[in-house]
Amino acid sequence: GKPSPVFRLLRSPVFYLGLGLFGLFWIHSWNLAWDWTTIPDGRPKLVSQTPPVPWLPTGLESTLEGSNPFRSMMFYAIPWLSGCCAWAGLTTRRSVAALLHGIALFGVAYAGVALYQHFTGAEKVLGIYEPLPSRAHQEIPFWGTLMNGNHAAFLLILVNGLCLGLFLSGWHRALRMFQRGGGAYLLYLACSLPVTFSVLLAQARGAIIVVALQWLLFLFICSVFFIRRFGARGTVFPVAVAGFILFLTWSFITNPVVYERQKEEWTKTFSLIENPELEARTYMYKVTRDMVVDQPWYGHGAGSFRYLHFPYLAEYPDFSIKKYRWERNPETGKRERREITLWFQNAHVDLMEYLVEWGIVGCAFPVVLMLYLLGRAVWSHRGWDLGMFMILLSFFLVFGGAAVEFHLRIPLVLLAWWLTFLCLVRLGDLRARALAP
Repeated sequence: GKPSPVFRLLRSPVFYLGLGLFGLFWIHSWNLAWDWTTIPDGRPKLVSQTPPVPWLPTGLESTLEGSNPFRSMMFYAIPWLSGCCAWAGLTTRRSVAALLHGIALFGVAYAGVALYQHFTGAEKVLGIYEPLPSRAHQEIPFWGTLMNGNHAAFLLILVNGLCLGLFLSGWHRALRMFQRGGGAYLLYLACSLPVTFSVLLAQARGAIIVVALQWLLFLFICSVFFIRRFGARGTVFPVAVAGFILFLTWSFITNPVVYERQKEEWTKTFSLIENPELEARTYMYKVTRDMVVDQPWYGHGAGSFRYLHFPYLAEYPDFSIKKYRWERNPETGKRERREITLWFQNAHVDLMEYLVEWGIVGCAFPVVLMLYLLGRAVWSHRGWDLGMFMILLSFFLVFGGAAVEFHLRIPLVLLAWWLTFLCLVRLGDLRARALAP
């Protein structure tokens, strides 16, 4: 009979590489190089100390609510254990495909809720921040407590890639099997349109660029398919698409009102003066770079960035962390203009923050795991189709977005992203085995 899923898991690097990362978190939890003390005015202060084992990775002690190694264990346990269950427990192509379809349909429903909130006055796309002071004390909808608009946009980009990929896979299967009826896969192409619209409504500039690139890749794959299958007649599709894009570009440029408004918006996007978010990210790149150079191999410890980046930030006095905001006075109930100090709980650039906290050694665990899975995908290339390739490209688009965003710090995004990749490789593996002589 078939081997037990437990023994199958114990033979898989998916389990051991994840376990190695958790071992690093465990060392961070007790080999402390920083601890808290109380200064004379009663405030807590971090002070350095000699760790129990100096040659091992070190961490710091803090509250679970703030950020510490135990919080990292809890956070990454969800995608790791879910991935282990999917990798070892799903042994048929139908079960793996069902999970991929489930993630896609969940994402489509998620986009539907986002659109409903947007057009019914909530004025947020599954976000946690109140957009207007007048709504500061109104109850936030349940779906609005999950994440802010930027992070939801990258989740929906992954879902859009799933929809486009499942459409291409269904189309490829229908042509291969000479099916004349059915066509349910066309529903995924239809679902991708509201999902893309939800991404645009999030108004996250990075997400807009990524979803536009995603559609261009999809159209390129379709063009290659048409040309390979229909020869010269297949060029009608890419020529028609290129003509449509040129028409939209021409209508955009010739409309002075739209052109000037968009030009002003995108000029602000790439201006450090007009765009404080870009300014913050620029300096965070410099700060995280300095932190990595300081401790490149073992990092500063899981959950340590928010507490240890201040000395490095002080090296850049040009970056002002003093801002003026209208804060509510708890005694009078009125808003007053106050100077506050920004406290960066995250670096806003996931990939650099991982290097800061885990170091090269810690980051080697997920990197080696991804390379292993990519090697399995190359080995099972016979079981892949254009739709699966489209989903894989979307996986890397979301991963690349972590260089300018921190959406992988959101449990729902990380879980969907990782499960999609594992199921994709697993499905290709099972298909290749079924096609083997």
